[in-house]
Amino acid sequence: MVLWVVDCYSFLDKPISEIIYNEEKRQFLTHLFQDHEDWQIKQADYALNLYSYFLSQRQKEGGSKESFLKFTISGTQWAFVTYRVLTHIFNKINLF
Repeated sequence: MVLWVVDCYSFLDKPISEIIYNEEKRQFLTHLFQDHEDWQIKQADYALNLYSYFLSQRQKEGGSKESFLKFTISGTQWAFVTYRVLTHIFNKINLF
């Protein structure tokens, strides 16, 4: 699902640290509609919603790397996997 987020931000030519607006998301999903299955479009939509929620929570925490790590690893059973995946992505794109 992470790939959908990266693909969307690449399609929009927008920094991955910024929240996308509904109209931008609609543009990306419309683009996907041309050559993807319905379940893939739903999966992309869900991934973008999750990522938007993640970014909004990160902004509430002040946006620092420490607050990102605190938010990511608190309270969920899959926190370790989330932490590893997001750390890998952010290291690849030099977000921090």
